[in-house]
Amino acid sequence: MSNGRERKSLRERAKEIIDVTAEGGISTVSEVFLEGALGAVVPGATSVIFSYKQKRLEDNLLRLISELQNRISIIEENFLRMSPENQTLIKDFFAGLICDYVIDEQEEEKIRYIANGFVSLTGQETLETKETIIYLDILRNLRMIDLRILFDKDKVILYDGNFSEYLISLGIDNDHYRMCREKLLRQGLLKSSYDDEYQKIVKKVNDLTDWALSFQKGKVNKLASNFASFKPKDRENISLSKLGRSFIEFFSVSDEIE
Repeated sequence: MSNGRERKSLRERAKEIIDVTAEGGISTVSEVFLEGALGAVVPGATSVIFSYKQKRLEDNLLRLISELQNRISIIEENFLRMSPENQTLIKDFFAGLICDYVIDEQEEEKIRYIANGFVSLTGQETLETKETIIYLDILRNLRMIDLRILFDKDKVILYDGNFSEYLISLGIDNDHYRMCREKLLRQGLLKSSYDDEYQKIVKKVNDLTDWALSFQKGKVNKLASNFASFKPKDRENISLSKLGRSFIEFFSVSDEIE
């Protein structure tokens, strides 16, 4: 039986978001997502009974549309500057790629980062498919708390004297923080000073091996004058890697709230 009020389709609900925020004309978000990728992902989507996964899919896609509309001016500006070939690539490939990652996202708050990534894409002269997929794969493996810690590193937030206060602001304990940091290290977003120290030690060992072999052959190679001066550091220093910096740059476009 009908209760007199049918559930609106995902397309209708998304269109309402775009219509409310648009100032006339066809929005780039509508052109790229509503008429393209979104329709392909959930054609129809008018069933009255929705599973949990279907509801999350809808909520996530609507959140994406909303986040993109909040950045519509910069998206429009970037899109108009793109070559026709890149505009087509955005509509035919990258829009669908973005939706694929949005659909399965467990933390809805992370979708604003994905929206920022789309803005970054529209601002690129050369669209890098593999690089974009790597960034999105890494983002999928991170939780919001991981991103908070990573972005705090980029802001050079100092907490040596009040680390306990910093943990309180994060809402986690020291063990949880270490787990997050280890995850960021495994993803290649952070780097340890011990990695550089290890490479230096390996070089010293190789140099010493070469010297010993040359000594056996009667043609002694000279060791570097500073060979014995190297001393590994006792304290580990964690910093952003090159990948970490480019990852942050890709996902940290300033939000445009209208």
